[in-house]
Amino acid sequence: MARAITLGNGNLLVGMDYRGQVRDLYFPMVGQTNHVSGASGIFLHRIGVFVEEKMYWLDDPVWEITVGATGDSVIGGFLAISESLGISLQSRDAVHNENNIFLRNFTITNTSTQKRQIKIFFSQQFRIAESRRGDTAFYDPRVGAIIHYKGK
Repeated sequence: MARAITLGNGNLLVGMDYRGQVRDLYFPMVGQTNHVSGASGIFLHRIGVFVEEKMYWLDDPVWEITVGATGDSVIGGFLAISESLGISLQSRDAVHNENNIFLRNFTITNTSTQKRQIKIFFSQQFRIAESRRGDTAFYDPRVGAIIHYKGK
């Protein structure tokens, strides 16, 4: 299936759908092992916004989403706007050109007149080595990143 955005560096390729959700992550050989969808193609990394005691995933119809690349650069991303929620969510995404690192930067804007707490959620469904067993993730506060791995 075609992807709205593909970012890569020759070793790492990330494919995202028309809602900015990761559907493919190939590493260390592009086109071989897909560590997200695998052979089934049913898994993805969902993105959601929690506001006023309710979760709104990006596949909810309250969002109007535009995806694309930034000019002639290797930075992709999306802009999700919900007029009814009074929220916009913007993502800037890239794969580092020399290191095998997928980077995402999010900006949430409250367009409502009232002050409120808004949280972003990530549901990451990895299938590292196209297997469900032994996938591990942790937040490393030293680098401010979520680290995923399998094995040692």
